[in-house]
Amino acid sequence: MANQTGAVANPARTIRDWIRGPRGPVLQQQAYAYLTDNQGLAVTVIDTGTRTVVRAIEVAGPSGCLTVDAVGERVYVALGTPSQIDVIDAATNVVIDHIPVTARSMAVNPSTARLYGASDGAVVVIDTSTNSVIATLPVGGSLAGVAIKPDGTRVYVADNSGNAVYVIDAAGNTVLPGAIAVGSGPQGLAVHPNGTRLYVANGKDDSVSAIKTDSSPPVVQRISVGSAPYAVAVNKAGTRVYVTNTGGRSVSVIDTARNLVIATVPLGYPPQGVAVSRNGKEVYAVVRGYPRSLTTDTTGALAVIDATCHGHVADVSMGEADFKPGGLGDFLLPH
Repeated sequence: MANQTGAVANPARTIRDWIRGPRGPVLQQQAYAYLTDNQGLAVTVIDTGTRTVVRAIEVAGPSGCLTVDAVGERVYVALGTPSQIDVIDAATNVVIDHIPVTARSMAVNPSTARLYGASDGAVVVIDTSTNSVIATLPVGGSLAGVAIKPDGTRVYVADNSGNAVYVIDAAGNTVLPGAIAVGSGPQGLAVHPNGTRLYVANGKDDSVSAIKTDSSPPVVQRISVGSAPYAVAVNKAGTRVYVTNTGGRSVSVIDTARNLVIATVPLGYPPQGVAVSRNGKEVYAVVRGYPRSLTTDTTGALAVIDATCHGHVADVSMGEADFKPGGLGDFLLPH
């Protein structure tokens, strides 16, 4: 049985603790998980070190997905109503801007800091220095997850209805010809740290497509996972891929050397997003339907998995409100 925590630790304090380095502010080694709520008006912040809720950030409406930038300065939250992206300053955890754009999923380019938002039929490119739209790329289909190659040269977008992944040339803001065929109903996707492999969760056929993107044409291998896979994350070492199975209420662990599932971690609740700690020791899955202590209703939680023993070791409850976290994107603030 996983340990359960949910206390709010000093919610008034600033989440990000800075120290002075030789070239300016440097982050202390802490990681925070930002969880959306698609029916409430707040983003919940969890300290993964102490496994406690430390802040609820008020946003303008129900939130579906979010992502963080590569240096941990900004958190971008896509809202449903109003249709906009709220920009959060991670140093103060205050909303500092609104971008009038609809997005179903998002990712930030680590090289250019441009934000890519996918919605119905198009990808919007945003200059985060001005928070303004600089390009809209018609793609077609019902777009789902977005992932970016570590060197920033390629952007990958899943087409849930077309069973394909589109490739965007980031320098030219152009959609390259020849979409990559994958399994049925692709959702989340993630790029290997070396940039040569892409992993796609296919929600309708219980598989992950492992793609060698450096081959011409790309080579696609099918890996069977749990029921209704949704989100994907790769550890920094590139040795493991973690896939949330919403139907199976579990996380599949894939050995990247063999493209083989080596463990399935039962969670007891339907998981949504997934992320891996920087040191690779812990995996975090956002779950729905978590029990509340004071009522028979449910809330959301952050499930903690030990990456060594593949055990579900703790749950951090989002609290007593009726939270429904969800959405694709990188919810773990970098160290």
